[in-house]
Amino acid sequence: FRSEGDIVEKGDVLYVVDSSDVSTGIEQAQISLEQSRRNYEQKLKALEELNVKAPESGQVVELKVKAGDQVSAGQAIAVIRDSATMTLTVPFGTDDAALLSAGQPAQVTLDGSFETLEGRVTAVSAVEKRLEGNRLVREVTIDVPNPGGIYEGQTATAMAGGAACAQSGTFRYRAEKTVQAGVSGEVAALYIGEGDWVTAGQLLMRMENEQLELEVKSSADALRNSELQLQNRYDQLENYTIKSPISGTIIEKNYKKGDTLESGRNLCTIFDLSYLTMTLYVDELDISEIEEGQPVIVTADAVANRFFAGVVTKINIRGVTSNGATSYPVTIRIDETEGLLPGMNAQARIITQQRQNVLAVPVSALRRGNLVLAKTGGAVSE
Repeated sequence: FRSEGDIVEKGDVLYVVDSSDVSTGIEQAQISLEQSRRNYEQKLKALEELNVKAPESGQVVELKVKAGDQVSAGQAIAVIRDSATMTLTVPFGTDDAALLSAGQPAQVTLDGSFETLEGRVTAVSAVEKRLEGNRLVREVTIDVPNPGGIYEGQTATAMAGGAACAQSGTFRYRAEKTVQAGVSGEVAALYIGEGDWVTAGQLLMRMENEQLELEVKSSADALRNSELQLQNRYDQLENYTIKSPISGTIIEKNYKKGDTLESGRNLCTIFDLSYLTMTLYVDELDISEIEEGQPVIVTADAVANRFFAGVVTKINIRGVTSNGATSYPVTIRIDETEGLLPGMNAQARIITQQRQNVLAVPVSALRRGNLVLAKTGGAVSE
């Protein structure tokens, strides 16, 4: 993407490395993540099944467990029956049944007692059946409120839409469910008793299963580990697109398209030439006078008769000792660098004090005792 001498901005793409191996790893990590997620969801569902709920509304006519019992998956726990409404299925002639529809009123007559009850058609079968005598019929389902005396297996006839059924049918409870445990566990609490009326979704019993709870935690950890592995793969993929860490100029580029990368070898070198820094080692006797922000005058052997302005930006308190003397690294920043290049030998003078508007006299005019010789007219006076 870039060549030596090019100016780049921070974040510019320098290289794109073949990432086919990482892409395969990402696909494998995604599969592992989906497997871990499905396993975790299954464990959560099993954990939820420790709370046994009513599948239908009705009366608890039989309770098969008590608190403290060990229950196996699939074991019957209770029988719930809705006996307030009975369902009667009777055959009607095909032509008569074609005139009936759900919601129509019906009159039901109990066999034996000939008691008549009001009901309502709930379904008409679309399938024809053949009775004795080659009579074609279709079954019609009628719901009848139970006054209290109708029981399952009792027979009755019905009329609907002005037509009578072809023969008697048998009553059954509209709803009767055997509640079964979805998982194994110990009955920790029962919230119902025999004879209680329950509604669909009502909590009937709570079980405990320590092993299942541990499996849920383990699957949650496995799911999190899979998420981290996938994220790590994506992070690796980002490393295959190599971007410039700084803005600057490409000084050296060691690879071209098609080359094989070698461990430990630099891809390229980028210098930020907007300013230069140099490190000056200051003796321990003078370091106390150095402060950040002090001006510096810099000269270079390769740039004759030029002075460069610098400034102290950092004082490192980790000194370097050599031959019994310690010096401290001081970093100097130089913004105006025309003519200077990285690696050139340079000297620096740090200005620790400055005075403005002072009287200057030649050294030769000074005498012992802080006396200054001053020339006045043609004579010399003190």
